[in-house]
Amino acid sequence: MTTTVPALSREASSRAARLVSELLDPVPCLVLVTVLTGWHAGRLQGVAWGLFAALFSAAVPLALITAGRRLGYWDSRHLPRLKDRLLLLPACMASVAVGLAATAALDAPAEMTALLVAMLCSAAVVLGITTVWKVSLHTSVASGTLTVLTLVYGSPLPALAPLIVLLGWSRVRLGAHTPAQTVVGAVLGTLVGGPVFALLR
Repeated sequence: MTTTVPALSREASSRAARLVSELLDPVPCLVLVTVLTGWHAGRLQGVAWGLFAALFSAAVPLALITAGRRLGYWDSRHLPRLKDRLLLLPACMASVAVGLAATAALDAPAEMTALLVAMLCSAAVVLGITTVWKVSLHTSVASGTLTVLTLVYGSPLPALAPLIVLLGWSRVRLGAHTPAQTVVGAVLGTLVGGPVFALLR
């Protein structure tokens, strides 16, 4: 009994960590931030712009990850190896850059173009660090999402900050990152993406 209970506890915490990591994965976070920013910028028309931006920032990267797995380039959509991230991140940035060019050419709301610029700047910093160290994409995107939505909608949203802590725990619990890598990711998402968005919106 003394060995079974700890084993069950470890399994339960692993299941919880996997659930948190899936729910706060970068793809749903990116869809959330683009759609909600779009709603603020122009209600239903803004949501359409948000979905358009999500196509380039979330759907295309997800398609690249899925295709890479099917072709055998990587065995997990979370890309645990640095070399895999160094292949995928530039491709994702190129997709966001195309989306940015399209939204600017089509006269999208300023908040939408500001959001895409903020994504590019954050991704560039993460890419630079990733050449030597596996900073957490999960916490970077999640904290950037929370920061942008706080700037857009106001003060109640910082109350959700414990979710970032919970996400960091999940990534460490799953052996995907060290605590430092999750903290640095969260700091980058806030201190890079947030100010860029605030300046350009």
